[in-house]
Amino acid sequence: MLEYIRGKLVEAFPHKVVVYTGGFGHAFFISSNTYEQLPLVEEEVTLYISTVIREDVHKDFAFLRREERDLFEQLGGISGIGAKTALALISHVGYEELSIALFTENLSLLSQVPGVGKKKAARLMIELKDKINPQEFYPSLTSPSPLPEKRQIVHDATNALIRLGYTAGQAQHRVKHALLSCGKEYDLNTLITRALKSSPSCSLPDA
Repeated sequence: MLEYIRGKLVEAFPHKVVVYTGGFGHAFFISSNTYEQLPLVEEEVTLYISTVIREDVHKDFAFLRREERDLFEQLGGISGIGAKTALALISHVGYEELSIALFTENLSLLSQVPGVGKKKAARLMIELKDKINPQEFYPSLTSPSPLPEKRQIVHDATNALIRLGYTAGQAQHRVKHALLSCGKEYDLNTLITRALKSSPSCSLPDA
């Protein structure tokens, strides 16, 4: 089983890539997140691989980040999810936004992904939220203040931006940057205000 592959990117499509190495062209399924960050065709690329075998089906999935590959495998290992839904979650929400949504229990965001719904979203949060490291994305969430209260503020601020017309990815990215500037002390109004003032140039491309 492959852990990673390094070679020349010879073909790139929104859902599939071909990497040439050692005289072979290896095909992998990818997320739209990975597709948007690929180098140019003919350039070298390193991809982290997850192999999924189900009965007579054998598929290889590839990701630019090891963490994204690991999350894909965690998602796919949950009963009723599978590789197709796991890839849809990462593609529609994005790795960082998905991790944040799981930790902050953003059920409404997860249930909007095609093929998920509220029941699967709830199962995801129950099984994965304790495996997500919030400090990687929201450092202030790990301060000594009560965590449930901060989770709720982040959740409410994100949903407020979505209601104002931002996509889920844009809303979570703005809230993330607002938290970095707020430090340990903030309330809902402060967080929303700073998120709205977040520089558009900092926005990540939507997944």
